[in-house]
Amino acid sequence: MYGDNKYSGVLCDMQSDQTVGIRKLKKGQKIMLKGVCKGFLKDAILLNCMLIN
Repeated sequence: MYGDNKYSGVLCDMQSDQTVGIRKLKKGQKIMLKGVCKGFLKDAILLNCMLIN
């Protein structure tokens, strides 16, 4: 699902212990995550992210 601009998005650098949860995700699935926002230009950049249930 896109917001107002389908050419921008979110880039997430995930924590290494999140691999199992990431592999279970489906295309188009809505998720919640927590991370440190490093900034944004065209895309938002989040570091050290983890999935939130």
